[in-house]
Amino acid sequence: MLSELCGVFSIFAYQEHWLHPDKLSKMSLINCDFEYSSVSDMNSAYTRGILAGRPFGDVAFLWHKSLSRFTEFLRSDSDGKCLVSN
Repeated sequence: MLSELCGVFSIFAYQEHWLHPDKLSKMSLINCDFEYSSVSDMNSAYTRGILAGRPFGDVAFLWHKSLSRFTEFLRSDSDGKCLVSN
């Protein structure tokens, strides 16, 4: 489905992907013409023990490579301070 979205939209967000941080690079396999930035909270979910229910806090942004020069990501740390990410 994500590959199909790449044919319709130039930029989109994907919430609740549930990928572990060491698997985030799989986002690059969706479409070779798209870049991505993604975060995962799965590390903290695993450290709490056996997963029960659905974990939360994961999001990925995908955008067509032609938009990369116009794209700048701002992230916040745990204190809510805004950080610029290259």
